[in-house]
Amino acid sequence: MGFCNRRRNPYGDNGGLARGTASDQNVHKSGDSIASLVEQQALEWLCELFELPKSFKGVMPTGATGCNFLGACIARQFVGQQQGIDVAKQGVYGLEIEFFSTTPHASMIKSLGMAGLGQQNVTLVDSIVNSEAMDVNALARQLDNSNSKGKVVIASAGTVTTTDFDDLTAIAKLCTQHNAWLHVDAAFGLFERVVTGVNGKTKGIELADSITVDCHKWLNVPYDCGVFLTRHLDLLEQSFDVPAPYLANFSSEPDFMSLGIENSRRFRALPVWLSLLAYGKQGIKQWVSSNINLSKQLANWIDDSIDYELVHPCQMNVILFRPSAGNLSQQQIDEKTKKLLQAINKDGRIYLSPGHWQGNEIIRVALSNWQTDENDIKIAIQVLQELK
Repeated sequence: MGFCNRRRNPYGDNGGLARGTASDQNVHKSGDSIASLVEQQALEWLCELFELPKSFKGVMPTGATGCNFLGACIARQFVGQQQGIDVAKQGVYGLEIEFFSTTPHASMIKSLGMAGLGQQNVTLVDSIVNSEAMDVNALARQLDNSNSKGKVVIASAGTVTTTDFDDLTAIAKLCTQHNAWLHVDAAFGLFERVVTGVNGKTKGIELADSITVDCHKWLNVPYDCGVFLTRHLDLLEQSFDVPAPYLANFSSEPDFMSLGIENSRRFRALPVWLSLLAYGKQGIKQWVSSNINLSKQLANWIDDSIDYELVHPCQMNVILFRPSAGNLSQQQIDEKTKKLLQAINKDGRIYLSPGHWQGNEIIRVALSNWQTDENDIKIAIQVLQELK
């Protein structure tokens, strides 16, 4: 059952299903209710939305951190298999593993620590100049020079500050040559694929071994709702399956409790399923495109303003700026930037977040809500004019 180009009231014909969430369903294994089938279909629809091969299967953890933790664990299992170690059962003793990344998200670093692999166990790969994207030539050199028996590359599809995308096709080729696992953190960046297609910024992501997606961002469903996708579901099951007689069933599909952290899981797939059914690919493409266009509109205004500096070109839905430096010292402009951000958020009409770029304090604007329109951009401009 496809979902593309549909638009209907998600709570109309399916009201009974929506009300069913109030009955405290535990979506941990097949057979108990329709909830597991809904999650399976939602995952299939997401792969259809992102034009990913049917070989990708997955599970819906709590969010990007949960997804990246699964990514660390399944990569750990893969590397262990190469070295004759069943890490899930035997532990990491004797395991050789080296991670390579340029701009790993904080949740990925956290996940490496939780997985017992070490927050500091990341070989940082040089970035392309004035970018957060990985320098593929630098990665090639570091993979060649690595003596580790196990290699894992953590790539980015939409970095958190500059929304840069790694060259996933070239990186996947290197991973194949070095028998390395490729995990792509595409928490929000995968939605760019809905706009530009398979030859856009995410080209090559279909070659990844595992992918992190976060639906509370550009799918606009409530917290918490991540999506972890992999072409190696058997390794995910090896990592998390612990049989218990009282939980056994006769399904031919792996139970969700055997594919992730939680044994008890809420019905977080339902908002995803309803949103995909209601809006379809065209509806989602429309609001992602709108956010990108509105972001560039605000970025152009900032770039033309004598009171502000656009510190990095707006590539998608994130704008980086600060007050014009003039003759101020670095410390003075950093202080001015922080005070401006405090004033903006205290004003309350818009909310912006802090950030750093090339050692400087900056202000970060991120648009991802489907309701954002030109009136919101006008409000933002008005606030910036008044508080300059």
